[in-house]
Amino acid sequence: MISKVGITGNIGSGKSFVAAVFKNLGIPVFNSDEQARELMNSDRELIRRLKNYYGKAVYTSDNKLNRVLLAEKAFSSASEISKLNNLVHPAVRDAFIKWANEINAVSSAPYCLIESALIFEAGFQDMLEAVICVTAPETIRMQRLKERENMTEEQFQCRKQHQWDEEMKIKKSDFIIINDGITPILKQVLDIDSKLRKQ
Repeated sequence: MISKVGITGNIGSGKSFVAAVFKNLGIPVFNSDEQARELMNSDRELIRRLKNYYGKAVYTSDNKLNRVLLAEKAFSSASEISKLNNLVHPAVRDAFIKWANEINAVSSAPYCLIESALIFEAGFQDMLEAVICVTAPETIRMQRLKERENMTEEQFQCRKQHQWDEEMKIKKSDFIIINDGITPILKQVLDIDSKLRKQ
């Protein structure tokens, strides 16, 4: 059975970039954010739950998610963000397990990755053999998001509040990748890849 490994990191850490490096090594990668967006438009049970909680108006007449309206409702408070996560994460977990089983049948890769900022927050670590944490100093993370998404410092701090502190994630992770723009990424990835293949 293919090993399941998580790759996580707080906002602006560059986990997607690092995940892409693993993908270039032939490792299958499941992007939980992309899957969540897809599931909110395709999973009938999830759509039903979202409509029941937020109202039918969060979907258009042809069952397409009204992302702006959902964001207004779901990001109004920490408790509402938690509620949205509790609705979506089980569907993402099920989709990942199904995907990993399918990958196992067709891929010769020794392990696969699930990329998610909220691996620990969602409890996904319970289904994984190892977790990789991508880290970067907060000043660098904030600068990346300013340049990439025109995010303000206030928006960054707000988003940051809904994720575990980086030190907590580091302590619970099996491998650490430093993405500070100075430390070479490829060497770190190759080292972890080698260890995971031996496991």
